[in-house]
Amino acid sequence: MNIQQLRYFLVLADTLSFTKTAEKYYISQTAVSNQIKALEEKLGVQLFQRDNRKVLLTPAGKVFVKEAKSIITRIEEAVQHTKDAAEGFAGEIHVGYQWGFERTVFPRVLQDFQYEYPNIEILIERDEVAALYDGVIEGKYDIIFNLPLPGKKKSGLKEMVLARYPLYVAVPPQHPFAEFHSLKREQLADEIFISYRQNALSEYDPTQAILADFADVGLVPNINFQHQAIESILLFVALGKGITIVPEYFLPCAPAGINLLFIPLEDSALPAEVAAIWQEKNTNPALDKFVECIQKD
Repeated sequence: MNIQQLRYFLVLADTLSFTKTAEKYYISQTAVSNQIKALEEKLGVQLFQRDNRKVLLTPAGKVFVKEAKSIITRIEEAVQHTKDAAEGFAGEIHVGYQWGFERTVFPRVLQDFQYEYPNIEILIERDEVAALYDGVIEGKYDIIFNLPLPGKKKSGLKEMVLARYPLYVAVPPQHPFAEFHSLKREQLADEIFISYRQNALSEYDPTQAILADFADVGLVPNINFQHQAIESILLFVALGKGITIVPEYFLPCAPAGINLLFIPLEDSALPAEVAAIWQEKNTNPALDKFVECIQKD
């Protein structure tokens, strides 16, 4: 049984004429008759009653009309879905992102893409900075949204910076900086810092970038305490244990019920960036559509 036999059957069931069926497909009546006979033999039932004057559907034939239509529709859908997947209009894409990026441009990028390509399933996973880099290199993720790549990790990867966010100094309300409208790095020379706990892979660590940024003006921040959770860092700031530097998208992360002030850090050469990163050799067609989508923004 093949799809062409089903098409012959449906036209014959509709017209009840071997002549009209043959004319529609530009074949002989004998060819139509042979194909219908082969279909009946495959099914093990008679689909038509035939005599010299008329052709009628049998009860089994009437039932098979509905089934044949369903089979053809399903095959056509399967073919179209397969073509869509090959061309990037269907399928799935694995996306990794860094904690905190929920408050950046990242959600809008996902929403815009899903609106444009509703048949592509977006699989989303939040991960650590270092794990995201490793994941996209190893193929766990098709694309990640993360801090920009360290220089020596860029081989084989493509990167696009989507947004830049200013840095702020978080202080408690009673701090001498509370009256300042902005700050510069030199003004923080004598402050105690609370910062992110350094990752074993220091090249991925935002703290290292901050240290390098301060080194440009001859300063070494006095980092007294480190923690992986921004909420805990901000809580310690509120308790007067020190100050911290946070990107703009972390400002809503302050624990409920505490008072903090966030003062712009004017002269930092290190704005927080959101970068999309993917493998050049990734062959997922959906990734091509995703990259096209973010390039349009």
